[in-house]
Amino acid sequence: AQTFGRSTHGISQYIRFYHTMGDEFRLPRGFFRDFMQLLHENNYTPVVKDLTPSFAQKKFRDDIQLRPYQLGWVADLLSEPQGIGVAPPGAGKTICGLELYARLGVPCLWLTHTKGLARQVAKRLKSFMGEEAGFIGDGKEDLRHFTVGLVPTLVRRDLSEIVKLFGLVIVDEAHHAPAATFDQVINQFWARHRYGLTATPYREDGLEPMMFHSIGPSLAQISRAELRSVGALITPTVYRRQTNFWFPYDNKIKDSNYKAVEEALMYDEARNDLIMQDVSLEAMVESNTCIVLVSRIEHGE
Repeated sequence: AQTFGRSTHGISQYIRFYHTMGDEFRLPRGFFRDFMQLLHENNYTPVVKDLTPSFAQKKFRDDIQLRPYQLGWVADLLSEPQGIGVAPPGAGKTICGLELYARLGVPCLWLTHTKGLARQVAKRLKSFMGEEAGFIGDGKEDLRHFTVGLVPTLVRRDLSEIVKLFGLVIVDEAHHAPAATFDQVINQFWARHRYGLTATPYREDGLEPMMFHSIGPSLAQISRAELRSVGALITPTVYRRQTNFWFPYDNKIKDSNYKAVEEALMYDEARNDLIMQDVSLEAMVESNTCIVLVSRIEHGE
């Protein structure tokens, strides 16, 4: 709050990831691996009692063909029952998440925060595995072996009847996990396997430790360089075009000035001709697709 210039009134100075209940000392599940290491380093021999529910493994049609870099990523995640998988946009995190489900074969809850992402994963599930996804959100509740849940819906309802129904929880866009709603939802489920998928494990507000404590440590990474080396990620080349456009911009009246700048740009014939020439040259190559981005429909026309 201080960093972003907001009031700190009513905000605790510390976020504590543990709490005590009588003789019990409760720690977040994502900290389990580090905690076990600490015990061993200090010559303690812990007795672990696993209360997560067990499920029979279901076999699916699996038409997913993972690329070599995805195979290693999935294997690294499955090396432990919980943790974070980091990969850039375009690496195929959704497909890899579905492969986790196919290999484990246990009831899965896929957590996301938007209907668009929910539809996307349900469509991929149907396409690659022939399965229909259940859905919790927007007043609907259809529980299936694979269920997509909207966090804004789940945080508002009593989850006590469904927290033990899943053996796998996948958190899509896991960098949202530090938000109180994500953290509150994730930590109610008893699933033995818990994985987070994200392109960026670090946040501007510095709350990524909450993500790691809620879900688990970073287990798998795919780098941009790795994707570029196999042609899975294209690095754009940017050319800056110099024009003779000029406008007497006044910083003191920014808003009204910006509208005037847009208007002047829109009707600058020399500049528009230059854009059309560039597009025409690119479009002469048959395989090229051209897109022109404008801020006003009239300019596009």
